[in-house]
Amino acid sequence: MKKKYVAFALSLVCMMCAFVGCGKDDADKEPEKQPAVADIMTAVLANVQETGGMNDVTTEEFFVEQLKTEGLLSVEGLAEYSIYMNMMNIRTDEIGIFKMTSADQADAMKEAVKTHVENKIAGWMPGYMPDEIDKMENYTIISKGNYVMYLIASDADKAAAEEQFNAAFK
Repeated sequence: MKKKYVAFALSLVCMMCAFVGCGKDDADKEPEKQPAVADIMTAVLANVQETGGMNDVTTEEFFVEQLKTEGLLSVEGLAEYSIYMNMMNIRTDEIGIFKMTSADQADAMKEAVKTHVENKIAGWMPGYMPDEIDKMENYTIISKGNYVMYLIASDADKAAAEEQFNAAFK
């Protein structure tokens, strides 16, 4: 009888050990280091090549209101953000970095980014600069805990920006 209890207890311990690895992915956890969004953006912009014509629209009233209307800047839990985009419709390059108050709100920001880019694509004139449409359709969203970054850029610039984004948390 005593052997059955010991065997049961051991099997219970084994099952508990099997579930220890189950949990949130590291990308979902809030990083220990919480850098300022402006600092991350500075590092990103210093390492991307195609920034010609990109401007900080973080404080541009017209763009802020437009982005709030679209829902991008109306996501609950938005603590800090920085957005650089071309203000002329010659290029579509755009970089946005958002810090949410918690990692649980990052998914809502990712959805808002998707809606923002879809609206941008829908507003682009068909046939006008098809390379720019390709950039928009192949945008990237990267997240680390409560931080979200999106990129509409060339593949080389996306790689450089992602490297700087990840380095900010080390």
